[in-house]
Amino acid sequence: MAETYGKIVYWNPALMDLRGIDMVFIPMLEHDHYYLIVFELKHTAISVIDNFSDAYPLVHLNDHENYFQKDSAYKVIFVKYLKHVKHAKTDELNATKIKKVKIPWATTSNSLDCAIFVMRHVEKYTRAKEEFNSGISTNGPRKNKQLKILRKKYAAHILLSESNKLRDKFLIEALGK
Repeated sequence: MAETYGKIVYWNPALMDLRGIDMVFIPMLEHDHYYLIVFELKHTAISVIDNFSDAYPLVHLNDHENYFQKDSAYKVIFVKYLKHVKHAKTDELNATKIKKVKIPWATTSNSLDCAIFVMRHVEKYTRAKEEFNSGISTNGPRKNKQLKILRKKYAAHILLSESNKLRDKFLIEALGK
């Protein structure tokens, strides 16, 4: 799949230069924890959306001029890419500070559903300057019920996707034929 994606991006200059793209969502996996980085090209912002509460920071956002003193290597790499494709927002994005989005539904103990949170955040995030509402409850039991539903929803989308090479086999087994 990565090979196919690479070919699509390589052969489509509009995807390579990102000029028609407003936001780039990058799911990150760090220390067995998923979180989301959003580079906003249209409105120039860099946001980190992490389901873990600030009381339990797993993602460090030290943005320093010296590469070796920063925890945000992903910003450096993305800005280098923008420079490579001569994107108009390169300097502006490079000067932008990384900000963590404050979310009322942040968790302090749920380390199992971070990928589900990331998928929901990708679905619902609009931009840094607007209030972000994922629809996830702040109420523990209600939040757990919502996460269970979202797990099923995302699993169904993945299994039934046209991109899933095992889709037909799955459908045959699921329908008992």
